[in-house]
Amino acid sequence: MIRYKATIAAIVICFIIAGESAAVSLPPTLPSAGSLSLSGCGVSLGGSHISSAVNPASLAMQSFTGFSFFYGLENNNIHRSRAELIFPVLPRFAVGAASEVLFSDSSNYLQNHSLSLSVKPLKKLYMGAAGRSVIAAETSGSEDYFTFDAGIMLPVTKWLNFGAAAYNINEPEKEGERLPMGIRGGISVYRDKYFAVALEGRLDALTSDFKGDDILYSYGIELFPSSAISLRGGICENRWTAGAGVHSGIMDFEYAYVAEEGVKRHYFQYRRKFGIPPSRREVELSERERNIKKDELYLSAVRRFKNEDISSARMIAEEYASLYGRDVRIKGLEADINDWVERMRVLNLGRAQTLKNDILRDFYAGRIRQARISLENAKILAPYYEELKYLEHLIRARELMEEGEYVRAESHLVEALKINPDSTDVRNLYNRLQEVIKLSDE
Repeated sequence: MIRYKATIAAIVICFIIAGESAAVSLPPTLPSAGSLSLSGCGVSLGGSHISSAVNPASLAMQSFTGFSFFYGLENNNIHRSRAELIFPVLPRFAVGAASEVLFSDSSNYLQNHSLSLSVKPLKKLYMGAAGRSVIAAETSGSEDYFTFDAGIMLPVTKWLNFGAAAYNINEPEKEGERLPMGIRGGISVYRDKYFAVALEGRLDALTSDFKGDDILYSYGIELFPSSAISLRGGICENRWTAGAGVHSGIMDFEYAYVAEEGVKRHYFQYRRKFGIPPSRREVELSERERNIKKDELYLSAVRRFKNEDISSARMIAEEYASLYGRDVRIKGLEADINDWVERMRVLNLGRAQTLKNDILRDFYAGRIRQARISLENAKILAPYYEELKYLEHLIRARELMEEGEYVRAESHLVEALKINPDSTDVRNLYNRLQEVIKLSDE
């Protein structure tokens, strides 16, 4: 029977359509002052609307430990209070505990004590469950029962959320009768820094003979005139709601006003957060400062590149990439640097080849000092030009021969032959060296 009703619940949630509804009634557990000011919408909302009372799955969306106290003054001098603690145990797992009391005097009250678990098994899926112990006391006597709630949350994108929850899943018995399961399904559209819009459909009693007219529809909108203030309003049948929230970093203060058929209700909530991430304003300022430093570093690399200080430009570009990643513009700058280096390599290689001819001409003319100067210039232009290593050994061998260091001169000629085995220049000098060594031995 439960499986049959759960299937019907899923169909109703996925295909909510507008229509007339039955009389509006508030649920035995209330989500938060923020959600109440949106005509009760909350099953698909996160942020300051997170509460296990409306959707246990939302707890894992909260990244910090939070404690809240809720108080409401309803008609006929009825008071409602709720204390809730949410604690993220792991990045994808959170627990919550809450106690709620609805009372008019010491002999008439309703208590809800719950323990909730919420997990994030997938990147785009939150799931949660809650066990509630309910104690009802009236003049005629008292009764208690235990029930289960469950919910899911699907943040499809950064601005679109789906949510659904089921209550009294085990259909507990009260006063000899089974309490039917209730369900909620909703969608919310959230635009960061600007607004949030929520639509929710609720069926308080899912029975085998329920009709489409039994579904209650709620609509709510939330505006953010600044990062510290939110203004809210909503409508559900003949009930309209309004409210506001003040957010000051580690604390939230919220108020909700509910008007229905001449009855006015007031709700207040205080939330204290521990280990809270920076506020939206702080994030904006930090992001702006980060972007300024990021732009300064990029422009510094560009200036160095234009001044042909390639080594500094490349170093700054690497620092930029390590701090901020390789975005489009730094990739473009690195490509320009590589193109410049390649062009200069080809150009300098041609210059080095020209200098090679000058070096050999000076070498055969006996102008060894001038050949050495030309070689050093060529090494600056094309440090990886292999022929320059060969010329280095050749010139050094000639210098050592003039100094009488024949053995060391011979070792340099051997190294030159390894680089250029077919060089007649080296072989001629090598043969000459052997003759000098032979004459010196005689």
